Amino acid sequence: MSDDEKYGISRFVSCEKHHSAPILIPKAERMEQVVDDLELSIVNAHIDRLMKAACEPVGGVIFTDMASDLERCSDHAINIACALADL
Repeated sequence: MSDDEKYGISRFVSCEKHHSAPILIPKAERMEQVVDDLELSIVNAHIDRLMKAACEPVGGVIFTDMASDLERCSDHAINIACALADL
């Protein structure tokens, strides 16, 4: 395990010892929902641009894939946070 990983886990565990972990998980879940909403919003805005021929379709595939990948990162982050809370 790297020093960064050990530090991250120790910070989370120390938060849990101070009873702030129950507060942090709901906050992280709310932030993850914001990311979900943003992804939907930017993909819909992109579809509108495509319909108006304001951008290239090939670039749009890359753009929507990137938006989806970033949203998936937030899903993984919340899963990791919840798993650490169970330690």
